[in-house]
Amino acid sequence: MSSKIRIKMGPIEIEYEGNESFLKKELRTLLGSVADLYKERKAFEDEGAVDDEAGDIGDVKPVSGSTGQFALKLKCKTGADLALAAAGHLAITQHKSSFTRGDLLHDMKSATGFYQKNYSSNLPKYLRTLAKNDKLKEVSKDTYSLTDAMRKEIKAKIAR
Repeated sequence: MSSKIRIKMGPIEIEYEGNESFLKKELRTLLGSVADLYKERKAFEDEGAVDDEAGDIGDVKPVSGSTGQFALKLKCKTGADLALAAAGHLAITQHKSSFTRGDLLHDMKSATGFYQKNYSSNLPKYLRTLAKNDKLKEVSKDTYSLTDAMRKEIKAKIAR
């Protein structure tokens, strides 16, 4: 039988879908490991021994939230705005260094309060514009990454 579980403790989130026997045998161990990891993370944050330029793994205040929350904080009004919010979500919360056009579209669609059907057909135009304006880099055909400057800007806006 298949089961699904999602555990979130502060910035730590674990999701499992699979065989129920694993959960029956290993859930207690998994919960203990998550709690230990949370305690270590909390102690590390309390020490303040992190450098904001080092990246998401060691940031004192990790950024989290859904694409819809990113869109809300970034005050998205257009399809290009939503594409940028989705790129920020993928890069910052999902720790993806690059993502495909399909990844972006899927993430945009998850922001149901912002997504409009015509955004799908206009996505290539949005991506060209974002790349031209140095907000995204096209690392290969239909694969993009957030520029460092844009990543920092989005992260600062989301953290507020």
